[in-house]
Formats: sequence, structure tokens, C-alpha cells
Amino acid sequence: MTSSCRAVMVALLVWAALGCHHQPPFLKSGDVLYYIYSNKVYKYDVSQQNKPVVIYDPEQEFKGDVIRLADLCKINESEMLTSLDVTLWSEGKPFENIRHEYRLIKINPRSGIVTEIYTSGPVSLLKQFRNEDGSTQNRAVEYSRHAASADGQKVAAYVSGEYKISVRRFQGTNPQEDLYDFDVDDFVLCPPFPCSFSPDGKTLTLSGISQTYGSCIFLLNLDSKQMVLWRRALEGVFSPDGTRIAYSTETAIVVEERDTIIHNIHAPQLLRIDHWLDDTKIVFTAVKYLEVCYVGIADLDSGAVFRIDPPVKGSIDGACLFRF
Repeated sequence: MTSSCRAVMVALLVWAALGCHHQPPFLKSGDVLYYIYSNKVYKYDVSQQNKPVVIYDPEQEFKGDVIRLADLCKINESEMLTSLDVTLWSEGKPFENIRHEYRLIKINPRSGIVTEIYTSGPVSLLKQFRNEDGSTQNRAVEYSRHAASADGQKVAAYVSGEYKISVRRFQGTNPQEDLYDFDVDDFVLCPPFPCSFSPDGKTLTLSGISQTYGSCIFLLNLDSKQMVLWRRALEGVFSPDGTRIAYSTETAIVVEERDTIIHNIHAPQLLRIDHWLDDTKIVFTAVKYLEVCYVGIADLDSGAVFRIDPPVKGSIDGACLFRF
């Protein structure tokens, strides 16, 4: 046996040991994967495996500015959401005077058309905060990964620099509501970021790394604004009917119903739960060395994990699978 054949066989054995399979048998014509790569939103026909096409490119509008397009997430079957942070660059301008614009952007997956934009307009990249001793400090303000309610009207995000969870509304006179202020010292490693709204919009799951608890999932009641520790794990995404929560450990996707584990599926790498495809399938992305190394689907009925590989060289940010 040649060395190249041995290498192929070893790779196949390793792949089998990891429990992953190529091309999910339940994919149909019209199943389309959307993802962010290199600050653009791409559309990839999974069943046909055609060449991905760009459906949204913010560089067409913000030429010469510093752009960060991040965290594509599925709202419902007719909308997806991403965030755009643009540093409005000006040659020779002092850093403290540089402005930036933060946008929440809804995209129709069928047409690829931007349907709605929320923005507060250009604001200062740095905000001045007053410390407990009365001194002031400039901090950069950015928005982390976000979660959207099923009706697409509310978006929750962690605001770095301000150490709080806020909710923005696409419609109405109250565009932002601060929900929770965090103990900064306890979340130095990874502040809690929103993962998922419950279908009724009353509860928000948050995931972070606490110095007290380690990896943890919190449940935040949006009416009382009370937050409780739920599990020492990561992620935490409600099922479509709200009766189950899927979350990630370092080696598995776990699903609980009424505080009882009903599924525990082995999957390699650190996992981000992106969304439920239906009641029995979960779309996730696997992360290695802080970069997405593949997109996968966990089939709860069979316990199998299937891998989808968009033809890109590098990490992607967020994955949304739609069935048309």
C-alpha cells in the first residue's frame, strides 16, 4: 500500500471515529445554506453543491471604510439577520474623533434583498464612562453576537464597553431597552452573549464563561429582568415549540426537555448551536482554534452528525439553512 493510500485510509478511519458523515440524506433540492465569509453574505445550494454566490456586499456602500460584517442568524423561515459595524475612516483624524455606524440588517433568503435596517446613525467609536472613584475612562463600544425574536421585531445583543445586555426594536418609539448589567469582574474571560429567545419572547438564553461557574448558560426573564444560572455548558437554543433547549459541551450536543436529558449526540470540536432546522434536526458550527472548521447537522432521530462543507478557505461566521 502506498503512503498516499495509507494517508487516505487513516483520514477515513479518523472521520468515522468522529462520527461524522458527508451529505445528509434528508437534504432536498432547494435546501440553501447562507453564511458570512470575508465580510460578505454567501448563498450556497447544498443539494446541488453549486458555486456560492454573494447576495450582500456592504463594501459596495462603504468603500474605503473599515467593515465588520458578523454573526448571521436565522430569525424565522422568511428572514435572517446580521450585524454590520463600520468605522467611518477619515485620513488624519484623531482616533478619539472617529465615528462608527452600527446596523442590524434583515435579509430575505429567497430574494437576497435587504428588507429592513436598524441604525442609530454614526456615533463616537469611544464613549466616556465614569468610574466609581469619580475618574473617567474612554472605552470602545461594540456589539457582540445577537439573538432575534421569532417575530423579527426584537434583537438582543451584548454591548461591550458598557457590560450590559440590551434589546433593540425594529419598530416603535423605544428603540433600545437595557435589560441587565453584569458584574464585569466575574466575566473577564467571556461576557454572556444572547443565544436564543423563547418562542413566546419572554425568556432569553445567554452563554458566557464565568470565573465563578466556568462555562455557563443563563436564563433571563425579560419581564422581571432576573437572570438565573441554568446549566454549566455553552450556547442554549430553544426548540421551535419552546419545550426543549439544545446546548453544547466540548464533545456533544445535548437536548433537554423539562430538565431531563433526552438526547446526547457526540460531535467533535467546540460547538456553536446555530438554529433548529425542524423538531428533529439542529444546525451547528464546529470551532477549532477560534475558527469555524465545518458546518454540521445533528439528526436527533438517528443520533448521527452530518457535515456540510461550503467551498471556502477560512473561517465563516454564522450558518443559516433554509428549505424552499
